[in-house]
Amino acid sequence: MGLKSHRYLPHHPTPKGEALHDDILRAIDRAIPFPLLFEIQAKDRVMAVAAYKRPSDAEKGKWVLSDHLRGEWVAQDAPRLALPVAVNMGVLYEQMVSALVPVQPLLGEDVETRLARLAAIRSKEREIAQLQSKLKRESQFNIKVTLHGQLAEAQAEFDHLKKPE
Repeated sequence: MGLKSHRYLPHHPTPKGEALHDDILRAIDRAIPFPLLFEIQAKDRVMAVAAYKRPSDAEKGKWVLSDHLRGEWVAQDAPRLALPVAVNMGVLYEQMVSALVPVQPLLGEDVETRLARLAAIRSKEREIAQLQSKLKRESQFNIKVTLHGQLAEAQAEFDHLKKPE
């Protein structure tokens, strides 16, 4: 699906006007009850975007969406990579979405588990940023020591999420 995105709000650090806001993609994903892969076109470049979509276990007919994952901008006239080899469309979809996940897969890790690990990594990044901010503002030594300990623990958890042993 090619969407011209030059008039939508920017969401990621790209030149102004060259990104399609995730709210628009989420609305399209919710309206169409099947897995989707988007191809965003801006000027002479193309980017793959997708949210991992699976049927809900709790409510029949509903779908569960991950956050949208974005590939890199590539030249529109660049040669396309061959599609991954797959025995059915579900496996092909998982392989194509998996290619957009920005964390390396662990041995035997499926897409859903990898996306859960990505969400945990992003959450831990926010926690670390909050602790660093508190540490900069704090003036009491004993509270700074406590914050340093919490920051070290959060950083160790972050490192383990990035590269579990």
